Amino acid sequence: MLSFINNWPLRIKITLTSALLLAVMSFALIWQSMASLDQTINNTLNTDIDGFAQSVSVNLSSWMNDRVQAIEKTATTLSEHPEIAPHIILHQTKQALGFIITYLGTTDGQMLQNDPNVILQNYDPRKRSWYEGAVRDNDLFISDPYTSPGWDHTLLTAWNLSVSA
Repeated sequence: MLSFINNWPLRIKITLTSALLLAVMSFALIWQSMASLDQTINNTLNTDIDGFAQSVSVNLSSWMNDRVQAIEKTATTLSEHPEIAPHIILHQTKQALGFIITYLGTTDGQMLQNDPNVILQNYDPRKRSWYEGAVRDNDLFISDPYTSPGWDHTLLTAWNLSVSA
């Protein structure tokens, strides 16, 4: 079948064999380089993604801790200074942290807000999941995110049991 090759001069046979070996070696080196490059890119991306995730986690944790501290400080201020109207303290917390609204539910069923003009009729905070969660956990309770039906904002509700003075 390849008998015609037998008639070629030795120089052509050596040249073609060398070219074929060079092509095979080039293909093998390119294959190896591509595999190494792929692995390097994947490792770099994984390292960058892990670093980014760690950074987001630390920043989110710090952001959340700031809010938790503000809620705890609000609770302390409300209980230590009953002479100050609660809406003033709640408004200050709202403004300082950029909350949409700040409010608290008391053990007697009152709902106090940063805006004293807003009065919720037939609203008993003791029947809300955030109130029940704080009572159940006997600690600060933070709800899962939810969309407020009236505002179309995503909210988290945090309630500290010690606020209910």
